Amino acid sequence: MQHIVPQAESAREIKIMASRYDWRHDNTGRLLFDSTRRFQERALAIVNRQGYPEMRIAHMATTRHIDLAGTRIADLALRAGVTKQSMGEMIDQLAAMGFVTRSADGSDKRAKIVTFTPSGRKLLDTIRKAVAACERDLATRIGDKAVGELRSALTDYCRTGDEAPATKTAKTTKTKKAPVKKR
Repeated sequence: MQHIVPQAESAREIKIMASRYDWRHDNTGRLLFDSTRRFQERALAIVNRQGYPEMRIAHMATTRHIDLAGTRIADLALRAGVTKQSMGEMIDQLAAMGFVTRSADGSDKRAKIVTFTPSGRKLLDTIRKAVAACERDLATRIGDKAVGELRSALTDYCRTGDEAPATKTAKTTKTKKAPVKKR
């Protein structure tokens, strides 16, 4: 089914159409995006106030992909969904701030392993506390029960593949496969 959006003839019509077709700002994806940004900005503000004014959201996002025992840059890039070059730049920034180091991978000298420095581990603890504070703020705003339901629903959504979820019914019926016709 093709969706046809009418063309506006006047400023008044544009305003009316904007109110009707403002789905771009009023949809679940946008709410998820805006709430994620709000959560991250609040966590970042706390981290900045705790003595890390140089940190940015991208730096904090990178730290969540680094295993405590260390991680290859190629694996970090894959986890973050960015190129190795982009991840390398982010790691360079974190290294310049003293939060991570790069070392040769014992099993492949061409690969580099990124590990946290003692300062980086302190940073992780600060981020953990900032995230906990943001989660408490969220619970204060919408209630513990709503937060639990939200987390459960989002976990289900994120852990489900691209297939449509099966509907839950009281009875489960078995379906037979249609016989394959030979040609």
